[in-house]
Amino acid sequence: MQTKQPIAFNPSPGLIGIPDSNIQKHLGLYHGYVKRFNHCREDMPAASACAKYGLRSQVSYEYDGARLHELYFSQLISGGRASKNNAFWMFVEQAFGSVEAWQRDLIDVCHTPGPGWAITYYVPYVGGMNVHIKGHSDGVLIGAHPLLIVDLWEHAYECYATKMEYVQALLANIDWKVIDMRVADT
Repeated sequence: MQTKQPIAFNPSPGLIGIPDSNIQKHLGLYHGYVKRFNHCREDMPAASACAKYGLRSQVSYEYDGARLHELYFSQLISGGRASKNNAFWMFVEQAFGSVEAWQRDLIDVCHTPGPGWAITYYVPYVGGMNVHIKGHSDGVLIGAHPLLIVDLWEHAYECYATKMEYVQALLANIDWKVIDMRVADT
């Protein structure tokens, strides 16, 4: 059986305004999701029917947790990086009316109570949407393309005075070239 291998991520020389200890905590959680995903898959063949029911639910939760972290990590670069073609900014202007309207809506989603993720999606036949995913899998839009991912679990922002300070620090470390590539893949 093929297993999921964790990606390598080392934000050298570090992300501005995001402590290395915070990223190390993220990485530890991420590796846990990968490990539990693989364990669920390994345990499935020998599990009883009742146990398989639980494992089938758990395997998607663990996979989604790992994958969301991978998307989150891959969009980060110390100090951020501008894009030359600005495909994401053109996308949000068309989908939300303006960059400011997209930012206001994203911040509104980030204020959703409870752990989870805020994601700017490209949704086929709809356009752009900012969505809150509760946990790792409740609220995922099937067939939609995640463009920008914000981790909203408490570990992500516990070292900040407010959740919005964390969101601002995160946005200051986004590699917009990566986000533009995600737009191009839609």
